[in-house]
Amino acid sequence: MPTNSAALRDLTRDALDEATARLIAGRMTPTAFARQMEAAIVRGHTAATIAGVAERSAPGRVRAWLTRLVGPVALSRDDRARLAAAIGEQRRYLLGFVQALPTLTPAQIVARAQLYAGAVRATYTRTRYAGWELPFAPGDGSTPCLGNCTCTAYVDEDGDTARYVWQLGAAEQHCTTCPTRAAGSPYRLERRS
Repeated sequence: MPTNSAALRDLTRDALDEATARLIAGRMTPTAFARQMEAAIVRGHTAATIAGVAERSAPGRVRAWLTRLVGPVALSRDDRARLAAAIGEQRRYLLGFVQALPTLTPAQIVARAQLYAGAVRATYTRTRYAGWELPFAPGDGSTPCLGNCTCTAYVDEDGDTARYVWQLGAAEQHCTTCPTRAAGSPYRLERRS
């Protein structure tokens, strides 16, 4: 059964919401908040990577199983590099967020914290379809909604070429970019060399 990337996002969001609520209630320092946010980001992106690896192939399922036992060291070098890049990008955003905390209202803190959850969807999609040159992925931050939508994408493979299909989420107001991507589907993909 394919992974629901929205479920990965929601699990990550739950952890982020817990940290945010504790910070706003004054039960957590900004330093502790940063540590808890970072831990949730790392767990979310690691889970997304493992799910993407597991769905690529039978050997991917074995590698994902090993990863659950021994950690990310069981991932391929490329998958570890992709995971490290995704986490590194989010850490840079988190640093700016923590520095801005004193200037933000509680509502702004909640809204900004939730942005980190959507990015796990891009990590899942890019890992799941790592053999293909994807032009973009849901949750990658390249849309005005910044991945806070329920749009999905999948690759329909046919040998050395494939079609990349962007599907709009069902029950939401869409940003301007997501409908354009859906209307432009399918996109022709080439295998990575």
